[in-house]
Amino acid sequence: MIAFHRPVLTQQKVAPWSWVLLINIAWFGMMYAMFVTSVGLPLTLLKFTDDTRLIAFVTSVGNIMGIIIGPLCNYISDRLWTHWGRRRPFLLVALVGTFLAMALTPYMPSLVPLVLLTVIGSLLGDVGSTFEPLWLEIVPPEQRGRGFVMRNVMIQLASLYFFQIMFAQWDNHYS
Repeated sequence: MIAFHRPVLTQQKVAPWSWVLLINIAWFGMMYAMFVTSVGLPLTLLKFTDDTRLIAFVTSVGNIMGIIIGPLCNYISDRLWTHWGRRRPFLLVALVGTFLAMALTPYMPSLVPLVLLTVIGSLLGDVGSTFEPLWLEIVPPEQRGRGFVMRNVMIQLASLYFFQIMFAQWDNHYS
């Protein structure tokens, strides 16, 4: 039976498949955000500059900050206990920050606000690096093979959705 009504718990011997499905649906969103950042952001930057070095630097900001922010957030989340859990506070910050940055990016009027939004959005998004440890805590070792199959399907669906639907419409909406 699908158990969407029960809270998702970590470190269980067996996880209901509905939990595994839910945590893997989140991979769809994470990968979609990555495609927007890695493909959509350079196209948006081209509206304001043709300096490829600057475009490469701005699109790499998330990777640069992720070297520090990701490990730091994972370290802290391993030692933090709240009534929301160890990972959820980090994931909520990342979710809200990433969503707002993606929603506001096409409406930036010039290069400087776009770069600032990218830096802030990347910083907040990198806080969500605690997602992978959460996935490993929810999906027990005996279910990880099938769990990774679900995860890979979600990643491929996000890729298809972005590149076949959203990217195909990019010029119609963002040029």
